[in-house]
Parts: sequence; C-alpha cells; structure tokens
Amino acid sequence: MGQDRPGIVAALSKVLYEHDCNLSDSSMTILAGQFAVVLILETGSKTEPEALSAAIDKLGEDWHLQVKAGPVEDFEEAFSGSGASLLVSVYGADQAGITWKVAENIAKYGYNVTDLSTRKIEGSAPVYILLLEIEAGPEAKSRTELDGALQKLGKELGCSVTLKEVESSEL
Repeated sequence: MGQDRPGIVAALSKVLYEHDCNLSDSSMTILAGQFAVVLILETGSKTEPEALSAAIDKLGEDWHLQVKAGPVEDFEEAFSGSGASLLVSVYGADQAGITWKVAENIAKYGYNVTDLSTRKIEGSAPVYILLLEIEAGPEAKSRTELDGALQKLGKELGCSVTLKEVESSEL
C-alpha cells in the first residue's frame, strides 16, 4: 500500500507476469488517497520464489509502497458456507459502532462477511454507508431471522438497513 498514482497496477501486474504468476484472487482499492491491494497468486513452473520476492521488494522501493509478501497458510481450508451471497446495506447518520454492531449481528446469526466497504459522505449531517457481502455458514439461522435482527438494529441506530440476494455474474 502507498500513495496512489497512475501505473501501480500496471507495474505490479508486470512483475507478476514476468515471474510466471497468475492472479487468482485480488482486491485493489483507493482509501483516502492510499492505494491498497491484497492478492492471492499462483506461481508457475518457471517461478523462482527468491527472484519473485526480490522483484516485489524492488517494486515497493521504486513506488514507495509498503509491501508484505509470503505464502498463504492453510490455503485449502477456506470458509465453506452456502455459496449464496447476500448484500447488507446500511445508510444513516455517522456514529461510532455501526460496523461493529452490524457485523456482530451477522456473526451471531451464523453468517460470514466475505466483503465489506464503508464510506462517509461529509455534509451538514455526515452520512455513513456500510455495504457487506455475506454468506451463510453451516449453522446459520434463516435469512428471515437475520433480516429481523438487522431491521431491529437499524431502528436502534436510526439507520436504513436492507438485506437482499446478490445476483451472481460470471466473469
């Protein structure tokens, strides 16, 4: 991560290409002017781990980025939920604890957060927007029960809360 500017994604993906790596999963975003990326890559038959590590370190130096790279432990033991995704949307006056209280309810009902983003829109009364993609775990309570709990929490927080299915699209 580091100060955002054009070319970071191109430079990173070039290093991966040059070292016979395939991006299998990634998330890249800009937060308050800072570029941030988390990625999972697959190494190829021509990949030399030491050379790849050195190239990633050099990329960090050249672009003034903070870089941490290493193997993923227990990669095969991913969360095994239902596969069906739901989207929780929360809109309301900015206040401390919204993300925690919503996430706590989601976990309490047996759902896993697979993606989360927040944004605060400044104005005379700042508005907080929280979007969570969630998936039911093996012992999850019903979607109706979760929705009821989230609606109750929304009223307590003075926020609008919606829960809906995510339409899946194949890339």
